[in-house]
Amino acid sequence: MNGDAEKTSVLLHSAPKRAPRWGVVLILFLVVGLIQAEVDRSAPGNDVPVHMLYVPSGAFLKQSALGYEQAWADLLWFRTIGYYADQVTDKGKFDYLYHMLDIITTLDPKWLYPHLFGGITLSLELNRPDLANQLLEKALSEHPDDWKVPFLIGFNAYFGMGDPATAANYIERASRLPRSPNYLKGFASRLHVMGGGKDRALQFLKEVIQQTEDPALREQLEKRYEDILHGRLAGPAGNVKRGGAG
Repeated sequence: MNGDAEKTSVLLHSAPKRAPRWGVVLILFLVVGLIQAEVDRSAPGNDVPVHMLYVPSGAFLKQSALGYEQAWADLLWFRTIGYYADQVTDKGKFDYLYHMLDIITTLDPKWLYPHLFGGITLSLELNRPDLANQLLEKALSEHPDDWKVPFLIGFNAYFGMGDPATAANYIERASRLPRSPNYLKGFASRLHVMGGGKDRALQFLKEVIQQTEDPALREQLEKRYEDILHGRLAGPAGNVKRGGAG
């Protein structure tokens, strides 16, 4: 199995953290399949992927789901994984990944994993920490006691936006939540005092990798560590700052 296929396989087997409603999901697959067949016959000649031509907004789907929001979220998660696999294999740009994850997290805001997946992947694969943090900010109200959410917002502020002050605020917030790693308290205080830099970035990433259990997310973090270590990235201080994370 090559690296891209292995990454996708790991993601498929590790991602869902709740049992889908398989009967409803199967019906939705059939309905969507019929729609796609019709779209395939009449798709205009543009560069938009066919499977994205009929994906509405999350707000519209939520209103139209008739109580089956979780089933729609399950279906769209499987489609998102397929899209992600295609982009990894074809070295694509993941242009529609945020849109798909935004829909899923609107339909089922209590399902934490898509927020976390997008919170890392949008930042590291697309270099869009702003979109990653928009997704994570949605999770704050539904998961106020999960330390990983403010931690990842701080992570993106630090590595993606070159903003150690905002990073320190969010990581300090994460450090006060139940089951947060002990190292967060000390790291937040050091960020407040000393700011960024390559050595501090590598130290931060090493500690994060040690705490990350999900294989797919861990692989992305290890790649970022190697890029900074070997000078392929400038580190947090060299990134373009798009503004604070909150």
